[in-house]
Amino acid sequence: SFRRRWSPRHSMRLDRCAIFLHCDGVPTASKCGDLLAGWLHWFCHMPLQEAILSAELFMGSVVQQSLLEEATRQLIHASEDRMSQVTLMWRNGNVRSVAVAGSIVGGWNVQVPLMRCNNPAGCKGTAGQGHLYVALTGLKPGTYYYKFIVDGTWTVDPASPKVIDASGNYNNVLEVRPRPLPITTRERLQAARWEAARQAFECKMAKPL
Repeated sequence: SFRRRWSPRHSMRLDRCAIFLHCDGVPTASKCGDLLAGWLHWFCHMPLQEAILSAELFMGSVVQQSLLEEATRQLIHASEDRMSQVTLMWRNGNVRSVAVAGSIVGGWNVQVPLMRCNNPAGCKGTAGQGHLYVALTGLKPGTYYYKFIVDGTWTVDPASPKVIDASGNYNNVLEVRPRPLPITTRERLQAARWEAARQAFECKMAKPL
């Protein structure tokens, strides 16, 4: 992780900030060099080769380019998953168990349990303390139908959109619309940068966004 001390003008220029580098566990020059190169590439907008060279000169160790490329790819993939993430919630916490079933989780015979939010600061999405929630990722654009099973009873969330099926039953409905994905190199790097910052913040605050 990094801590930065900016000048009063908060300039992004490297000669106006001090970088404090901290490696968890047993620190090694190689691991710290990889981390420093990643930070220079993602957050300081340095070309990859320049970031690697700068980190190698500073740390006196070899930086693994393949590791940085794979880390960037994984950050972009995580960013894309997060953009398509949907959080379903059951706000009445006075229940023993809640699950969700329907096309949104793979079929009506599939029941995915919701987790209870015990964090006073809240959890995924707008889930507050005491609410039950489940975060779903990888949903493709389309229309999804679902229902909650609350303490063994099938029901719908009255606060969410719902429709009547051919049998006259109410189901909740969710429309997933296509989202623009990063296309250019600059957009992909920006996605990696924001995802890295989000993950670092989650680790620091112990609260998923």
